[in-house]
Amino acid sequence: MIDRRTLLPALAMLGTSAAAGLWRLNRKQVPADQQPSLEQIVPKRFGNWSEVPNPHVVQPTDTNDLEHEIYSQELSRGYRNPDGAYIMLLIAYGPSQSDYLQIHQPEVCYISQGFRVNPLPQTALPLQGGETLPLRRLSTWRAGRPEPVSYWTRVGNQVTRSQADRLLVRFRYGLAGYIPDGILVRVSNISPETEPSFQLQDDFIMEMLRAVAPQYRGFLVGTLAPAIGA
Repeated sequence: MIDRRTLLPALAMLGTSAAAGLWRLNRKQVPADQQPSLEQIVPKRFGNWSEVPNPHVVQPTDTNDLEHEIYSQELSRGYRNPDGAYIMLLIAYGPSQSDYLQIHQPEVCYISQGFRVNPLPQTALPLQGGETLPLRRLSTWRAGRPEPVSYWTRVGNQVTRSQADRLLVRFRYGLAGYIPDGILVRVSNISPETEPSFQLQDDFIMEMLRAVAPQYRGFLVGTLAPAIGA
């Protein structure tokens, strides 16, 4: 059995070596002129959800030039359904995932903005077509603002569950001479009740992915595995 305590350092060293070659090659998975626009591929209205102005979304933490290097696109929106439920959506896209430039995990962003963060067990959301979308869940809290969070990150063609996953994907792309791209998709709402919030978020995610044009769906979720028994 592989010891994960030795696997991560080994992958890190391999990833560093591959990344050095990648920076020299500079062959990005998705060239800048071929990146689809988040504003265009994510509808402002889908299912029971409609965009509303002035979303109160927790943003990525970097406000200097590094943020502009990490992210070439960011999309922040708020959506409301006919029952009055409100969901906040953040999508951040980075064309180059390397040792130096990596999409921030929401845990870091929330902690840096004064939230207490409690990671919850990962889950897999069943989608139409027999696929499952791995999701990470967080319970976050700041005075007067309890905010359950669901998110996923795609690196290359894979939704990654862990740092080891991300290192493996980067190493695989490095062997082929490419820098993988990456995307973070995060949904949240303000509520002290986590389980109803996660059910609401799951509904929002499924409706959103159904509404995205098929040619752009992979840009958000990569290649997903089929559900067990599907």
